[in-house]
Amino acid sequence: NYDRAGEPEKAFEFALNGAKAARAKHSLETSEALYRIALVGAAHRDAETLYEVTEGLGSVLMLRGNYDEANDHLARAADLATSRLTTAEMYSKLGELAFRRGDATRATSMYEDALRL
Repeated sequence: NYDRAGEPEKAFEFALNGAKAARAKHSLETSEALYRIALVGAAHRDAETLYEVTEGLGSVLMLRGNYDEANDHLARAADLATSRLTTAEMYSKLGELAFRRGDATRATSMYEDALRL
């Protein structure tokens, strides 16, 4: 495949589509692996595309219980968000992540920030 051949830009579309399909079928390990490939291929793409990949990877990592890395990707996605709606969505996901970690204070703060937008 393109990824193994060292051509991440060519692998991007296949990896992103595969990651979404795997996630829809709850195959989270496969989805994570494909989002990671897509992330490398998205390095020189626009902010909206990078947001899509980063948000997807962060969400899958959260579902898999990898909370520290999920936080990194979801926070980056929040920084890449191009609208108030997508920023609010990321704040909400960061709130969910804080709740899963047992940090009710941070979860409440993130949910409130999302609602303010």
